[in-house]
Amino acid sequence: MPDTVAEAFPRVHSLPAEDAREFAAERAESLRTTTSIAPHLQLITEWRHPAEVHTDPELAARLARDLDQTG
Repeated sequence: MPDTVAEAFPRVHSLPAEDAREFAAERAESLRTTTSIAPHLQLITEWRHPAEVHTDPELAARLARDLDQTG
């Protein structure tokens, strides 16, 4: 993940590496394809929530178990 993404969006550090790369790729694509602010804000908001979950390992594990049980 580029350091500039992590500097601009510190919560990226709490994401698993694969998710952080995906966020960076989606952010770059968003910047290339639109000049409207709304899609950029939506993307940031959508990735903020998983980052918040990953800051609490117990919550992340519990949600993963719930997903495994319910599919």
